[in-house]
Amino acid sequence: MESRKIDSFDVNNKNERFAIQQMKQFIESEDKSYGKILVLYGLRRIGKTTMMEQTAKFYNNLKKCAFYEITNDDSINDIKNILIEEKNKGTEIIFFDEITKANAFITSQQYYQIYLQKKI
Repeated sequence: MESRKIDSFDVNNKNERFAIQQMKQFIESEDKSYGKILVLYGLRRIGKTTMMEQTAKFYNNLKKCAFYEITNDDSINDIKNILIEEKNKGTEIIFFDEITKANAFITSQQYYQIYLQKKI
């Protein structure tokens, strides 16, 4: 997993993506009782990473942010540990790029869905 420095993102020469305002509204909405997860998905090369970089750059001076790029060597447990670590540091917004590269992403996702269904 690679931590990326948000200050180094070069988004100035890129047009703001269409969904940025919707992402900001979601982040700033009042309902934060259980935390929030925003998932960007879509075809390759349509600008998901660019939207995350633009949003991270916008919020970087307003809120404590972290940005990670997931690699094939990472696991869901690695991601969970980063979430706990960042929460303990007071990080308010955490971005994970390429999360589907994590080992056992699909099987872990199915496990957590079953787990959550049993909890409800």
